[in-house]
Amino acid sequence: MSLTPSDAAHNDSIDQPPATKRPRLFSSSTMKNPVVSGLLWRAALKSFHPVPPPSVDVQPILDAIQLAPSAFGVQPYDIHVITDPDVKAQLRNASYNQPQVTDCSHLLVFCAHTHAAHSVQRFVDACRIEDDAPDFASFLHRTYDSQPVSQYLPWASNQAYLALGVGVTAAADLRVGSCPMSGFVAADVARVLQLPTITDYLMQQGKAQSQSQATVAADGTAATPSTTPTAATATATAPSPSPETYLSWPVAYLAIGSTLDDAAWHAESRKVYKRRRVPLQRLFHWHGPRTIRETQGAVEKHDQAAAQGVDSPADAGQS
Repeated sequence: MSLTPSDAAHNDSIDQPPATKRPRLFSSSTMKNPVVSGLLWRAALKSFHPVPPPSVDVQPILDAIQLAPSAFGVQPYDIHVITDPDVKAQLRNASYNQPQVTDCSHLLVFCAHTHAAHSVQRFVDACRIEDDAPDFASFLHRTYDSQPVSQYLPWASNQAYLALGVGVTAAADLRVGSCPMSGFVAADVARVLQLPTITDYLMQQGKAQSQSQATVAADGTAATPSTTPTAATATATAPSPSPETYLSWPVAYLAIGSTLDDAAWHAESRKVYKRRRVPLQRLFHWHGPRTIRETQGAVEKHDQAAAQGVDSPADAGQS
């Protein structure tokens, strides 16, 4: 196959490494976008101020997480908001003694559902899908109910991580410090939070069915034998620290808080946005394995561009 002169020139331009031209970080319009500027501002904080500023409000972050996307809208996870110092101290022991767990003002623990039938039925009941869309409810049960824990838990964990990403973005947009985390012993976290077990669920189901049968018998109607495990049979199996014995399983944290008091926090934010300075480590990460000297030169160019009133070095000199 022969190449035309234009094709050959195109291939030559692709093969040539961009050694002389530095890639620009972001365009002017991108830098002015509030979501992008918030993500540029954020970092995974490793330490938090013990007293959060008054402006730190976790409720908008929780509301944003509630709007997170998930497959079919099922949202197969629970979020535990931990503020009690004693509980956070116990969770820190289960999290390799990481200080963010106790230093943050709010610790969000994302727990993915483990048992498909229970998870789907909870969604169907909460949204009253059986009344409004019975065919959709049947479709969800047919799709997920037969999945074992080993198959449903990874899928539910992926949905929980989508919600975690929304929480990180919402915190950045609000200029609230955060740190997503996954370094912990899940079984110990489940014990500390006293997450509901499948045994508890079966016991509740058995009690509810026993009460229903008692009501039917009082009306003089013959009661049908129960196939649901009773409280006695459920108690016979002691819960072990594994996802199979819990209705949900810890998969991630989102620590929320601040490193500065309220006045210093906002003053620092104004200074950063006015200069539009990108941290040194971010430049080094974006530009690849360059030397510190080259990266420092990029920082100086950004400072010069900020002094000239432009958003990025690529804009300098443009008419």
